[in-house]
Amino acid sequence: MTETTANFLAQVATIAPAAYSRESCASILQGHTYVAAGDLERFESQYGALLVRLSARRSTGPSHIHRSLRYLFRTGAGSSPPVITGFDERRALVEIYHLLGSAYFSRQWILPDFVLSSHIVLRCSSIDLAWDTLCDAIGAMVTFGSFGELGSPHGETVLVANMLRQQYRQSRLSFIETILAVQSCDLQASDPRDHVYALTALSNSPPKVPLPDYSMSPVHVFASVCRTVNSCLGSPITLALAGLAKEDSNAPLPSWVPNFGVYQQRLLLGHPVSNFSTSAVPQKSLPDATSDDNDDETLDEDDGLDATPKDEDRLKCSGYVVDTIKAVQSYLPPRRICDQYDMTGDNLFEFVRWYEYACSTETPRVRYGSDALLLRFTEVIQARGCNHIWESDQPVPPMQTISLARAFFAYLDNPQMLRTNALRVFVAACLPSHDRRFGLTVRDRFCLIPANTTPGDLVWVIQGLKVPIVLRKAGAFYRNVGECYVEGIMFGEAEGTDEDITIV
Repeated sequence: MTETTANFLAQVATIAPAAYSRESCASILQGHTYVAAGDLERFESQYGALLVRLSARRSTGPSHIHRSLRYLFRTGAGSSPPVITGFDERRALVEIYHLLGSAYFSRQWILPDFVLSSHIVLRCSSIDLAWDTLCDAIGAMVTFGSFGELGSPHGETVLVANMLRQQYRQSRLSFIETILAVQSCDLQASDPRDHVYALTALSNSPPKVPLPDYSMSPVHVFASVCRTVNSCLGSPITLALAGLAKEDSNAPLPSWVPNFGVYQQRLLLGHPVSNFSTSAVPQKSLPDATSDDNDDETLDEDDGLDATPKDEDRLKCSGYVVDTIKAVQSYLPPRRICDQYDMTGDNLFEFVRWYEYACSTETPRVRYGSDALLLRFTEVIQARGCNHIWESDQPVPPMQTISLARAFFAYLDNPQMLRTNALRVFVAACLPSHDRRFGLTVRDRFCLIPANTTPGDLVWVIQGLKVPIVLRKAGAFYRNVGECYVEGIMFGEAEGTDEDITIV
């Protein structure tokens, strides 16, 4: 990286103190970038030019980024930072992309180095760039959309590493928090167990955290970690992290154990600071399945397992059925962090297909759907209550939501429409829909469901879990398909009689 690019990063990093507070790093578990939704309107007039210019695909004339910085400081801080003359902004962005795209940032063991080191600098020709400055610059650029064209593969990993570092230095980093955060990092390791053991050094948790034992298989290691996490939280949260493996996966893991060697490409609905409360009853206990329980229970041969699962492969919990999946719609692929405000690409038309199906369920039929239907649909695709960064902490008038949704579909019908900041935020708020499907239950509830869901799967409310879970009957047991969002039950509205079940 050249000295000019390092100076450019140092200057862009000055956006960070003006745009967000470091206390917001506590939101690491929900994939926070930095700016809270409640601040967007306050920032819109001040950073309006910045939002537009940093997301521009091409730069013409003087550097848009530096010009936006000058505007920012004139209106916000009251002074203007120095400007580098003769500067090639595009070349700097390419250098940053190559830096973050290097194999070094894909290694699992870089996390302890970044989090635990007291002082980190990036050597750039004849100048040193502080690690915090690099991360602040990347954070500001990702927040305001300037990575949309580059699509750096490890930009989010760098941000997560830096936020873990800040948490660690404040002595507030637990093993559970580390596990959940690193699930969003696209990191590789020479051995699957390294993904778990690399995190033990980062934790300030008590000694009950599993210690390295390479005599155990990866399956047993992952299961042990899951039991630790579930026991500490008093909630089977690994059901939300895990699910049925994709067809191209060969990991022989129980359905309630996530594959820690594969990073999560979707937003975790049941993250610890979400507003959901599907179950207000805490899980009384999460016992390990014992050898004398369910000895006569077997799985059907059609489920691919012809013998009683081993004790360590079972998870016992309590809950009740609230609904059944009736229809499953098309799959919406994952979205990269750098594409949060991107309004191009064919993936957005999946929302059109979903909405057309939703309209077909309305009686009597209303052209373009009634306002009530559109409001229901919008709240589902944005997982209202998930408490992601684009969700306002204040009640939003229904007509405002409906108006934005109508404008969004009008834009898809006519891409030449002006892409306003409000529309960009609307698209960004649909993040929970990515890497999921849209569906309908037997009781006519709209829902966001895992990719592997099929009609006939059951929607369960599990004690102590913030979100409902899709389970599939497998003989005398159940298999976990994954967490879901179902309208009308996300805040404790559903009732039922608890029963003990075993998930394999």
